[in-house]
Amino acid sequence: MDHMPRTTTLTEAFAHFGASSHNIRQAWSAASEDGRTVVLTIWRHKAAADRSVDYFDPSGAARWQHLWGNKERKRHIRHALDHCAGQIRVVWVIAQDEKAHPKTIKDRVADLDTVMQITAFDEVTGEFAARPI
Repeated sequence: MDHMPRTTTLTEAFAHFGASSHNIRQAWSAASEDGRTVVLTIWRHKAAADRSVDYFDPSGAARWQHLWGNKERKRHIRHALDHCAGQIRVVWVIAQDEKAHPKTIKDRVADLDTVMQITAFDEVTGEFAARPI
């Protein structure tokens, strides 16, 4: 976490990895034009101390699985599994209030030091788990 530039926009955060989204207002993920890098946004408060994440939530997935951001993220995770050895890069999203619904974004941090491995993925709901490698 030594080199984690704070950014003001998601476009800037994705750009740190050479990635972009075609619908930045609804984006939860992005990919580089050459397809070699996939970047996911992850709420920082959802990560464990070791930065692993588990986005499996049977009680809450129905709230967001129909959203464009989730549909695009499912495509990006599938691409990462098929073409990037399941490896992703991360933009940590910091919430103003972690308990609020919906959440307001306080900050975005492009984690240039961490590569994560997708360890589980439900292609129907878009839920996933990942750990740093």
